[in-house]
Amino acid sequence: MKDLTDIVREKKPDILAFGTTTGFHRKYSEVVKRLKEATGVLTIMGG
Repeated sequence: MKDLTDIVREKKPDILAFGTTTGFHRKYSEVVKRLKEATGVLTIMGG
């Protein structure tokens, strides 16, 4: 089974954008950080 990093590498997006709410933002920040480091894709997160 593919993980999110594999899917991002396969799709080759220019930007990854994430929406979140207070409380979940800490967990999502870690995921976004790992994705950005692993793929080099520009990431944006907001709520």
